[in-house]
Amino acid sequence: MEIDKVKYLKYHYENFLKINLPIFLQQKIPDENFSRHLFSVEKYTALILRERGFTEKNEFFYLLKIAALAHDIGKIKCDPKIIAKKEKLTPEEFEQVKKHPKDGYDYIKKEQPELNYRIVLNGVLYHHENWDGSGYPYRAKAHEIPFEARILRIADSVAAMNGFRPYEETKNLERIIGELIELRNKWYDPELVDVSVRAFEKNSKLFSIPK
Repeated sequence: MEIDKVKYLKYHYENFLKINLPIFLQQKIPDENFSRHLFSVEKYTALILRERGFTEKNEFFYLLKIAALAHDIGKIKCDPKIIAKKEKLTPEEFEQVKKHPKDGYDYIKKEQPELNYRIVLNGVLYHHENWDGSGYPYRAKAHEIPFEARILRIADSVAAMNGFRPYEETKNLERIIGELIELRNKWYDPELVDVSVRAFEKNSKLFSIPK
């Protein structure tokens, strides 16, 4: 009997969301802000995907939601004090953090074979690359960056802007959109910025500043 790939991937997504990820976070990175960020990235990724025409009927939808939840998994290699730090990172600490995309890629390949899909791996490995080639770890640019990673680049940034960081002011939707537009063609895929802005404006209630 032929396997329904969408149902199969939905099962893997739900299993990772409800079982594997909570265990991983509890054992490896028990930081509330860290876990909150992962779930925010997943939320904004789903908004972008739906606006771009992907739904729960598409394999890509579930694969990228998994990638969103796993995108920072490589930070297990970072000093826990850096992950929990309330102040802005020093240049030396940031250099350590910049290794997490490759560390996450390697971790999934070795320790999470059930997540070993090209789209998930690409999302994890390239989610800090910038459209203009100024990102890391490979300074890839434009369409050298996989499509899935270009979506995560935006979702990750938006989650950071609308999330809680003691050293940085939380931004409302208007400021988030302004920053996305300002960095269009620099950090972000211009077409995906347009898609994201539409998606976020349609779901503006999700961007209330947390108290």
